[in-house]
Amino acid sequence: MTWTVDDVLSWRTCYPDGRIRELCAGVERVTVEWVAALDIPAQDRVCFLLRPEVMTQWLDHIRVAAALGQALGAAGVDAASVCGVASPTWGVETLCG
Repeated sequence: MTWTVDDVLSWRTCYPDGRIRELCAGVERVTVEWVAALDIPAQDRVCFLLRPEVMTQWLDHIRVAAALGQALGAAGVDAASVCGVASPTWGVETLCG
């Protein structure tokens, strides 16, 4: 999951545009990992990662992985070995708790 700096600017975060541009200097695309490693207060990193724009993409990713795991399992394929996850139903377990 990545976003352009313009995407982030359009979200009207708690940081002014100038500060966002400063943080993103030299960065073409913002990633979850990049944000998590920023030298800003932890609460600001969490605030970014919980934004609807970020969470929507994250949940879509989990849903696709769950569907893939189910499809592979239904076809008799060991999804855990194909996808490198501990359980072939990890996506369902993640969605359903």
